[in-house]
Amino acid sequence: MVRSWIVVMMLTCSDLVFAGVPVTDRAQDLLFPRAPVQTTAAESYHRELQRLASLGKLDVDKPRLLQIRQICSRLIAQAILLKPAAAHWPWEVHLTSDPGVAAYSMSGGKLLVGSDFIDKYHLNDNELAVALAHEIGHVIAEHVREQISMAAGFEPRVPNRTVNVVDVINSMESDISVFLRLQPLSRLQEMEADDIGIELAARAGVYPAAIISFYTKLARQDGGRSIFDTHGPSSQRVEFIESMADYARPVYAASYKKNVPAYIFMPKYHVNTASRAASIR
Repeated sequence: MVRSWIVVMMLTCSDLVFAGVPVTDRAQDLLFPRAPVQTTAAESYHRELQRLASLGKLDVDKPRLLQIRQICSRLIAQAILLKPAAAHWPWEVHLTSDPGVAAYSMSGGKLLVGSDFIDKYHLNDNELAVALAHEIGHVIAEHVREQISMAAGFEPRVPNRTVNVVDVINSMESDISVFLRLQPLSRLQEMEADDIGIELAARAGVYPAAIISFYTKLARQDGGRSIFDTHGPSSQRVEFIESMADYARPVYAASYKKNVPAYIFMPKYHVNTASRAASIR
């Protein structure tokens, strides 16, 4: 999740956008415009990249980084087909050896993957694709933007009052009551990211058996609990995934042996490995 936000804006009735989530078609009420949310997410993401680079924990394993980006390139290409606006987002994928990082995404197509996470679960390429598809599902569903919009709505609307997004995010992170009120949406979004991710993986040529094996590994190694805090018991999640894997088989069959398109990453971030200094370009 995004750790810091520096956006201040006026919220009026004209800002309210009613959107639909790809794959599920669930209606969303999006109070904040897309651009400032993505811009602020990118600022936070790049600060984290700089921190990791300064510790020598960013993109050190070049072959694995290439592997992850190749997997993501197929998934992102399918995500763009589901959400054409995503073609204009500056997608980035990086790898860290920080043991505290599993895999997460930020608004606008910013992904960070932990090498320890891959090793802990002994993920093969197909299983890793399922994990990454889940994160990309969050991105194209604009889940963070939706959560901020809902959290802002918890406070009474005051005419002509400026709503500070920094305050909204701070309340999301520090106020347990806000966290609890967001939990139903968070759980729904996690299931939705599973749903979208399975669709993306199958479209990208990931064999459906990998969907079941990935989520089974999570359940087995985490003692029946999901690594995602907003999920329920992993046993229930695996039951849902098994049914979704059945759905994914014809989707996979339709993509099998086809020339699956790939997204071409445009370099946005450069690490000077000699000095361990990071700079945006």
